[in-house]
Amino acid sequence: MTKTPSALLASLLLGLAGFGAQAADVIGTLPAKSISASEAKKLDKQSDADYKAADKKADADEKAAIAECKKLKGADEHACKEQAKATEKRAEADAKATHQKQEAEIKAAKK
Repeated sequence: MTKTPSALLASLLLGLAGFGAQAADVIGTLPAKSISASEAKKLDKQSDADYKAADKKADADEKAAIAECKKLKGADEHACKEQAKATEKRAEADAKATHQKQEAEIKAAKK
């Protein structure tokens, strides 16, 4: 069974999409190839799913960290909670940046 270059690219991108930021790094290093509208749609859906999963993970990680912070008291508890919130915001920003980069690369690769 032979695959066209665009089918190979789509397979590779879909396989890598689960790796989040790592996938974005790999996608950015691939040579520019044209992909069909249907391939672009599949990649777009995967990118959306990855973004939503990363956002949910950031929220869950923040809740877990805040639960651990409650073991502390006073200023230590407050500082711990602030750090947990900042870490969540940073994770959400990273997920958004990765998603936007993937979206732009998908759009650029469309035929």
